[in-house]
Amino acid sequence: MRAVLYIRVSTDEQNPENQALILSNFAKSRGIEIVDRFVDPGISGYETKPEEREGWRKAVEAAKKHKAAILVFSLDRIARRYDYLVKT
Repeated sequence: MRAVLYIRVSTDEQNPENQALILSNFAKSRGIEIVDRFVDPGISGYETKPEEREGWRKAVEAAKKHKAAILVFSLDRIARRYDYLVKT
């Protein structure tokens, strides 16, 4: 199986490497090949729709290209609003 990592942090003070390490370890423990990684730094998951974020758009494109899953630390990394998450 292949996967693209998607990481979003809400503030510039947060370190995206924390999520990257956890996701990388998760993938490695399950034999998942990581084909790409995208980060949206300092972007609100409540105010900004996923499709409006460059990192999310690129992650979706890469997942389609490589026929891969998208791994996220938690669903709120995709969107904090239920309506945005359901649509995505």
